[in-house]
Amino acid sequence: IDIFEVEQFVALNLYEWGKFGLDGRKTAVADLVERYNEVVDEFETDPSLRIELRR
Repeated sequence: IDIFEVEQFVALNLYEWGKFGLDGRKTAVADLVERYNEVVDEFETDPSLRIELRR
C-alpha cells in the first residue's frame, strides 16, 4: 500500500491525464480549474474562491 499526500496524488493524476507531456499537462490543469470554477459557481456564495489562469 502506498500512501500519498493529496498534492502528490493530484500532481500524479495531472501528469497521467496530460499523457506526461507539457501541452497535455497544461490542458489537464486548465480542465481541472474549469471544473473547479463550475463547482464554485454552482455551490459557493463567494466568487473570490474561483481560480483565474493567465494564458
